[in-house]
Amino acid sequence: VEQAREYSKKLKSIGIKDEDIKRGVPSSGEVIFKRLLMVMMFPITFAAYITNYPPYALIKKIVKGIKDQQYFHSVHFAGQVILQPIYYLILWGISLFFIQDWPTRLAVLASFPILGWILHRFIFHWQKGTREIKAAKNKEETIELVKLRMEIGKSVLTIMGEHDQLSNLEDIKTLKIEMEQP
Repeated sequence: VEQAREYSKKLKSIGIKDEDIKRGVPSSGEVIFKRLLMVMMFPITFAAYITNYPPYALIKKIVKGIKDQQYFHSVHFAGQVILQPIYYLILWGISLFFIQDWPTRLAVLASFPILGWILHRFIFHWQKGTREIKAAKNKEETIELVKLRMEIGKSVLTIMGEHDQLSNLEDIKTLKIEMEQP
């Protein structure tokens, strides 16, 4: 349990996630190459951002008012499912005044969700790349975290092996409580 706490604290201090440790320490060349690709994608991503920002900002404002974090993601998802298509139809309706031929109109309508997907993937990979840079900058600490993660994995396997041999329900409850305590 103490190892897990230490692991969690070190992750937070560096600013990376467990999934980054699973992948290992990235090379500097790999990180630079990925960032260059991201920069080259900027014009498309900027168009995607402009196209998709208004419903995102509205949903963000709605979600800020939610006090119970339990409902945060559900409300966010529902807002995206409802508001995004309505917003796309409004944009498409506006574009009908400026575009005369139907194939182009349909292409414009199809481009909105594609641009939304591109923006989503860009943001995901940008954040992941930022964490990779942090991991590469703190290479020694990241290597220590990889080793600590392996030790925790071995401990969990040992506990699971002992758990199978426990026959008393009270022992199982005690073990569970010890693992959950902060």
